[in-house]
Amino acid sequence: MRFLIDPTTGQPVTDESKKDYIRSLYAQMEQPPQETTIYVGDIKIEAMSPFDVYLDPAAKTFPECKYAICVHSLSPDEVRTRWGKDVTPDSISTTADSFLPFSNAEDSSAPTVKRVYEAYFRPQPALPKGRYVVWVAEPDMILMDVPWPYPFNELPLVKFPGLRVPGSIYDTSVVEHAIPLQKELNKTLSQIIEYKNLTIKPRVWAPVGSIRQRISNEPGAVYEFVPIAGLRPEIEQLPSMPPYVFEHLNGINTRLKEIFSLNEVTEGTVPPNVEAGVAIDLLQEMATDRLAPVIKLIENALERGGNLMLQLAQQYYIEPRMLKIKGSGGSTQVRKFTQADITGGVAVNVEAGSGLPRTRAGRQARIQSYVEMGIIKPDQAFKYLDIADLKGVGKMFQADEDMAYREHEKLTTQQPINTIAQQQALQAVEQGINPQTGVEWESPEEAFAFIQEAGLRPLPYENSSMHLDTHGMFLKSVEFESLPPEIQMNFIRHYEMTFEKISSEAPVEEGVKTTLQLKGTIGPTGAAEILSKQGNPGITPEVMAEPPLETWVTDSMDKPDQDEAGNDPFTEDEQMLQMALLQQKEMQANQMADEKHVGDLSLQAQKVRKARADAQTAEKKAAQADFRPKAPSGA
Repeated sequence: MRFLIDPTTGQPVTDESKKDYIRSLYAQMEQPPQETTIYVGDIKIEAMSPFDVYLDPAAKTFPECKYAICVHSLSPDEVRTRWGKDVTPDSISTTADSFLPFSNAEDSSAPTVKRVYEAYFRPQPALPKGRYVVWVAEPDMILMDVPWPYPFNELPLVKFPGLRVPGSIYDTSVVEHAIPLQKELNKTLSQIIEYKNLTIKPRVWAPVGSIRQRISNEPGAVYEFVPIAGLRPEIEQLPSMPPYVFEHLNGINTRLKEIFSLNEVTEGTVPPNVEAGVAIDLLQEMATDRLAPVIKLIENALERGGNLMLQLAQQYYIEPRMLKIKGSGGSTQVRKFTQADITGGVAVNVEAGSGLPRTRAGRQARIQSYVEMGIIKPDQAFKYLDIADLKGVGKMFQADEDMAYREHEKLTTQQPINTIAQQQALQAVEQGINPQTGVEWESPEEAFAFIQEAGLRPLPYENSSMHLDTHGMFLKSVEFESLPPEIQMNFIRHYEMTFEKISSEAPVEEGVKTTLQLKGTIGPTGAAEILSKQGNPGITPEVMAEPPLETWVTDSMDKPDQDEAGNDPFTEDEQMLQMALLQQKEMQANQMADEKHVGDLSLQAQKVRKARADAQTAEKKAAQADFRPKAPSGA
């Protein structure tokens, strides 16, 4: 990495905030900035063959291994550079190029290798300090022998597992289960090919000495033979291939597909009448569930490897490093960090099930349903769609997200976000008048707070919604909680100002546009209250009391208007006719009331006459009962 040189101390400048000051010093000295290159080294990751790794045979699982020995093939020059020892090569490297035409495998300039053994002994009761040993054989020579040099007590190896075998440190594999079937398949195919060759070029049965030349595949060839005892050469007639051979072949293929989890869905063939992306994704998930245990173990191995690398970086990364952090949506940030920045809270976590295969159509359908349900916003869906022809849209949103992350860096280092607004605030302070109150500044603290708040204003061209979501996620993080209180206040104030900007840009709800119809008995005061709550504050009871306007007028020669409107009042003749019609309606109503009253009186008279008749009938019956002869006593 390249660093600026401090002209006063001659040391590399690792603090980003001091670079501008150092460049200004060089400008005052009228010299170009001096830089230096520092070789900081990096963590080496090597994928090794399992045949070059020897584990503790007493262990039942890999985490229980107390030691491991790894074999590396290194050149004598690399051995001399790393350990300062001269060694002789074991063999000549047999690369693919050595078998090409015009190549000389015995050339003395051909690359040579030496087998180097590395042994890792974890700290244990027998070796409390552990041990790290490097040696070579033939001749036996120890290149390095030191105590345990790693910042962790685990083996610096990551084992990517296969199919677990209980009680064994070594796993089996799917290919191992398929070896017998593959041998049977190869044997069957060889026999079929042999049968095909016999049918194409069959064997010939001929008397001794009858055929004088060998039969070939020459077209139109003539073969002369000598009949012996009336016989002639005969071509062997082979029977047809038995059907069970092909059934056996298909059975082997089916069993191999079952071992390797190959079916219609995993091979890209969708079952008939299945077109929905969610259904295809569900079938894909069901087809790959049998691989889930192995993939989960692989995810755990990746997580372990990442955490080991972080611990090594925390121990040995002394100089600042440039780290590219790739976030959601493909956004990449370049950040400089040292070993002090990697604390115990930094870890690598692999999301469970992320290694399982998924179909792109199913993932897109699932994200689309989340957008329709309102779980995620449309401007956030691009991060998960993974559509190749929408990279331009993704870059557009990614630019907004990267800009929000840059604002995080500025707020963390207490740099202004809106420099233009801050310059305008400085000019207002120099004028001596507070533009918010219109009076002079009361104290320097008030002027400083005004300038600081101006630097926190959101920029007018930023995507406020995207910035608000990004800032909100950071405010919920542990990293935000570890910041000083004054920086936290700046973050919160900038978040509030961004929210206020979104609120000010929100469209105002419109009220009633075209028609208004209020059914029921309601007065002008109630109608005005309802309209004011619907976004029409200018409607008052006095306005509602005004006569309405006619928008549809039908003129009749013999009938007056039904009602009076603001733009069509009653004429004098219409008023006279309206009064006459009202008097006529009033007379008809009075006449109907009189008729109803007369009808009620006649009905009451009928009821009285009926009551009198009923009373007379009752009196006659009583009189007849008095003159009836009495029965003798004792009867």
